Amino acid sequence: MTFSEIAGVLLLSAPFILLIIHEMRPKEEPRRSRGVFSQENPIPLDPAAKARLIKNIESIMQALRSRQYSMKDASFVANGANTKDSATIGSEAYSLCQHCGIQGISVAATFDALKEEFESVSNHTADAAGHVFRFGPSRYSIWINPKFNDIPEVIGAILAHEVAHIYSMEKRLHFKSSARGDDHTASEQMTDLLAVALGMGKQLTRGAAYYREWTKTVEVGTVGYLSPEMISFAYEYWKQSSGTIFL
Repeated sequence: MTFSEIAGVLLLSAPFILLIIHEMRPKEEPRRSRGVFSQENPIPLDPAAKARLIKNIESIMQALRSRQYSMKDASFVANGANTKDSATIGSEAYSLCQHCGIQGISVAATFDALKEEFESVSNHTADAAGHVFRFGPSRYSIWINPKFNDIPEVIGAILAHEVAHIYSMEKRLHFKSSARGDDHTASEQMTDLLAVALGMGKQLTRGAAYYREWTKTVEVGTVGYLSPEMISFAYEYWKQSSGTIFL
């Protein structure tokens, strides 16, 4: 297996942030929580942003085709059922890995804090939506921030992003920025697009934004390194370009 490197055109000057929250969170349990991103009235993207997205996702799709990867939709996976059950989430993560053609691996999921592991990861904090840890050859654990254990759509988006990381590690696919000094940001943004190209765009789109409703207040947030509109555009472009048949 050769080591592949893809230079991505930086889509945003900084990450869209793994977690943005506008809220005054009360102590009571929310009355309702769900993903809310809708394609009916998205914020329009300017032509330059669309061109950069197309260039990046095309470079990823070309790399996948060179590996004889058959791009297919994975919307049947990661329903987020029984979201507080780590075993169920781990099973969904494994199903996504199988969908992506990642064989012979062990993958688990957890909502528990992995303090020692986080201390060694400088680019992530406890406010991150999720992270994947590698514990040895083909052994992975996906950490999901427990603040999302009541929102199936967000859990699906986190799993899609982290499984894309696993794919890039197992298949030796590396992303770098065409702009000096922004490799981490570019890598994370391209990982979102890799998840789309691997067929997990629906999961990312459904979990790109969410809200929680309490008796007297509402919390609104977004998850991802790209804006919900960018993810939606990339997913629609992939559906038209991948040759996948949607029933």
